[in-house]
Amino acid sequence: MLRILVSGMVAKTHAALNGTSLYDLRGASALQPLQIAEPAGRPLGRTTVCTADGRVLPSVLIIGVQKAGTTSLYSDMRGHLQGFTPATAVEAGAKSTLVKEVHYFDKAQRMARKGRDFYLAHYPPCDAAGTSDVYGVDATPNYLLEAHFVAEQMAAFFAAHIRSVRLLIVLRDPTERFASFFNHFVHTQLETGNGYSQASARARTPQIDEYARHSLERVRLCLGWKGITETSPRLYELCGNIAPALKGGLYAQQLVTFLRFFPPDQMMLTTSRSYVRDTTRAMADVADFLGTGLKPASRGARLDASRQNTATSRGVAEKQRLSPVLSAELDAFYAPHTLQLLALLKTPQVSGSMRSTPFHPVTAIDPADVGLHGPLAPLTRRGLQ
Repeated sequence: MLRILVSGMVAKTHAALNGTSLYDLRGASALQPLQIAEPAGRPLGRTTVCTADGRVLPSVLIIGVQKAGTTSLYSDMRGHLQGFTPATAVEAGAKSTLVKEVHYFDKAQRMARKGRDFYLAHYPPCDAAGTSDVYGVDATPNYLLEAHFVAEQMAAFFAAHIRSVRLLIVLRDPTERFASFFNHFVHTQLETGNGYSQASARARTPQIDEYARHSLERVRLCLGWKGITETSPRLYELCGNIAPALKGGLYAQQLVTFLRFFPPDQMMLTTSRSYVRDTTRAMADVADFLGTGLKPASRGARLDASRQNTATSRGVAEKQRLSPVLSAELDAFYAPHTLQLLALLKTPQVSGSMRSTPFHPVTAIDPADVGLHGPLAPLTRRGLQ
């Protein structure tokens, strides 16, 4: 029975991708209007960039995706790369002195109320940073999720310094990311109790299959209202906010939005699986991309990815797993959007400029790392021939 259900979902996805829909997914036409920012000269080399008021510019941003390993990447960069300058807390009552996620560009009220100086205050004055080249780092994975709002705000903020900016992006199988997002949400609710005791919070714990089914139903209702299909690239724009957990895996349109403001040669892409498989090469590639070097102790050493933010790290919540049926349904839901991602990476403007690690070039990304595997793998061959 399970095999019949899964086969039915795959058949449904194949049918949705037939004819003109599949043809559109083979190239950039699926992502029209595809407007890619034109680079103004070569990317600026790595030197300490100082703002007008003498502070280190946060020119390296890990923008996403949520629950794909951005904390591990941040931790490894801090441990192995020269020049890494983290943000520090500026608000009273902060839990930690260091701040991985500043959450500035994704918070409209914070930007309006506190302004540019508040963001820059997280980074040290240039004269206090020493004589070596340094770069401020903001690792807020919510930036990619909210690309429709963040990208333009970020580009306007950096303005004259925009060619000094480097964007790092970690992708993950979107179904796995969905499950991790859910477990992180449950973990957070249980840890805080949200005003209740942990025992009460556990009694109210939702089930992951129920959550997935409800998310899909909400999105499909929205699609009906908007008159678009599940394969439409406009799903992110028109219905993404209906189900944030699903929205996080719609990578193609998130990237397209950033590409309107930042040229692809200022972006580096990796996947959580490939990063863990070859962290040594990834760190070397990231260092080269940023124009910096490895710390002496890290040179020539075998580097392993740090493990961060596991949902059960403090024994607060047990991870829930998707059933095979719901996992297959999510795979089928994401398949056309993953094909749009792979088509985007194959466009000449992107494939010839965007950096990647530890695989090269960016078109060498393993489709399985972003969710096309098992019975859905043939879609990759059909959609990208």
